[in-house]
Amino acid sequence: MPTVTVEIGQADLNAPLEAWQQAATEALTVITEMIAGQAQANSPVDRGFFRAGITPNVVQDGLQITGQIGTVGVQYASVIEQVDPSTGQPVPFGRSPNSKFPPLDLIEAWIDRKGIGADIEDNARADVFSRFGRDRVSSRVADLAAINAKKGLVFVIARAIARRGLPNSGDDQFRPIGRAIEASADEINKILTDDLAARIKEIIGA
Repeated sequence: MPTVTVEIGQADLNAPLEAWQQAATEALTVITEMIAGQAQANSPVDRGFFRAGITPNVVQDGLQITGQIGTVGVQYASVIEQVDPSTGQPVPFGRSPNSKFPPLDLIEAWIDRKGIGADIEDNARADVFSRFGRDRVSSRVADLAAINAKKGLVFVIARAIARRGLPNSGDDQFRPIGRAIEASADEINKILTDDLAARIKEIIGA
């Protein structure tokens, strides 16, 4: 699960601990919700799992308060965000070349949603009937040919992905969380400086 963290520390602020904690929590809540909203707007819409899984969160550990934007329950999130799932660090490929095969069932579901699977099956049936005659071939045989043709396509796609990887083919397809953070850099900086200081003064003066 790719998680992006924004952290600030108490040492930079001359204020009571309670005021700092309240203001920092509020600031990071605003930031994480803003980034999550932008990331969802930029996310793939194929099945919407990645989009729905983007979750903002703010946690406190001692004197450190951290804002996190991650994904919940999406195994392929690291591919979309182009990070190494073991380190969380950016990589040039969503899936690196010469990696393991992607799940075949997910590829089959994808070609079915795109209508590619049905076209392959129809063409395979038509080819069988054309070559051997409709009167000499049962529907069951044609159906088996259709199933095998689709499974063959799924294997070819999976093998190509495993060999070539999935490079960044455009900003509209990869790194929705990362791009949201980059696009919001100025706003994040303002919230963590001017806005945060103003909020602390407001809390202290209340």
